[in-house]
Amino acid sequence: MAQAQDGTIGVTDQDLVERFRQGDELAFNEIVGRYSSKVLTICTYYMKDPHEALDVSQEVFIKIYRGLPAFRGDSKLSTWIHTIAINTCRNHISFFRRLFSRRTELNDELVVKSSLPGPEDDVLSRERDSILRREVQALPPRFKEIVILKDLQERSYEEIGEILSINQGTVKSRLHRAREALTERLKRSKAF
Repeated sequence: MAQAQDGTIGVTDQDLVERFRQGDELAFNEIVGRYSSKVLTICTYYMKDPHEALDVSQEVFIKIYRGLPAFRGDSKLSTWIHTIAINTCRNHISFFRRLFSRRTELNDELVVKSSLPGPEDDVLSRERDSILRREVQALPPRFKEIVILKDLQERSYEEIGEILSINQGTVKSRLHRAREALTERLKRSKAF
């Protein structure tokens, strides 16, 4: 047993990949269990509609299932999965933009992590989370990706660079500009 990605001693991602390659279907279920919420979060921020996000996240896991036997391990499994998720979302958006020029709003039932503790702040927290989601959605795609990966998914600069195929300096620069743009948008909304 080796140290898992979350720091605990247990089955690593690489162990699961090897078990899957040897025909253990349950290993794939464990991979889905580890990454389903992160993939769904990415898809939700891209797709804006929770039903579309769920559909796209399922498509992501179908691609992972099909691609896992060829996964070379040049990057971490989590990086590879995030790359597939982002590319699938981009492709889905591009396809529907060409067919339809419609946009849907993110369902307010989805709640981003709250920074305000306590039940008495619940209403205010939900309202602020809704505004934050809306303002992140309004960012240009290259800024939105960086904010989602760094601030919501808590990925490292190196991993973000690998996922988006850009160098770490570009990641840092883009993140800085994205945060400035988001701060300006939030100031204008007067909710923060």
